Amino acid sequence: MVLPHDVTVIAVTETNGVEERNATLLHGVLLDSHAGGVIYKSGIQSSDDATLYVPAAVEATDPSSGQAKTYKSLDQYLNTPSKADIWTIFANGKQSGCDCYIVKGKIDLREKTDYATLRKNGVEVYRVKSCDYRDYGSKRLHHWQVGLQ
Repeated sequence: MVLPHDVTVIAVTETNGVEERNATLLHGVLLDSHAGGVIYKSGIQSSDDATLYVPAAVEATDPSSGQAKTYKSLDQYLNTPSKADIWTIFANGKQSGCDCYIVKGKIDLREKTDYATLRKNGVEVYRVKSCDYRDYGSKRLHHWQVGLQ
């Protein structure tokens, strides 16, 4: 499988009323965007969706420093005080006060990076709607399949 894309995962969490953003650059993923519409009985609806395929052995780094990062589940991630060397990906709505979105390419967190601003500025950005770990087959086939909108 060809995995030609790099994406930045931005996990937004809230602890004691303080918002924290953590960006992770994933190297060697497949972002399959499918813009268009779907025809329902009630009419045409937009379906500007995408699917992100992330190998379990993905190279994950901090976009600013290049420091390697290790994946943690959302619960582990939320219970870790320092998030500098870890990353996570999760579907929105899993935890109150949390948001997770994907930006195609590399993005610098020093700039204004909230979802609405990125979208307004024409950046290819998607909210995570579903996240499933596929662990069938050999270890080389294990991956996350992430539904985006």
